[in-house]
Amino acid sequence: MSIKVEASVTIDRPPADVFAVLTDVPHHPDWAKDAGKILTVSENPAILGTTWTQISKIVGRELEIHAKVNAYEVNRTWGFQADKPIPMQMRFLLEAIGSGTKVTQIVEGEPGRFFGIAAPLLKKTLRDSVSGGLGTLKAQLEARA
Repeated sequence: MSIKVEASVTIDRPPADVFAVLTDVPHHPDWAKDAGKILTVSENPAILGTTWTQISKIVGRELEIHAKVNAYEVNRTWGFQADKPIPMQMRFLLEAIGSGTKVTQIVEGEPGRFFGIAAPLLKKTLRDSVSGGLGTLKAQLEARA
């Protein structure tokens, strides 16, 4: 069973400011609800090919996640894939809207085994996490203005 979650928010900051925060992987836990703890990052800011390891809590389980940036277009697109425990792709699409930025976050994955059984709960958890993270990102960036 595949899952897909998508959410958007408009942030009253230019795309360059938003992109800078997205590519600052060690600080993802500051705004991304389920980012957990970042253990290692191969380079920061993250560019195409950057890898990192983080510990996240997903559906009540603490898991080690290995991620790699596989989508990168300055101030427009940034995304990464994770190989385990749930193969998934996360993308952030940025679109200039006046003096602000519309940010769309898309998460797609193929949960197997335990997570396949818990797919409906996982989808709801991801939806809440994505919406909450974008809301926190918006509040933090707009507070810097």
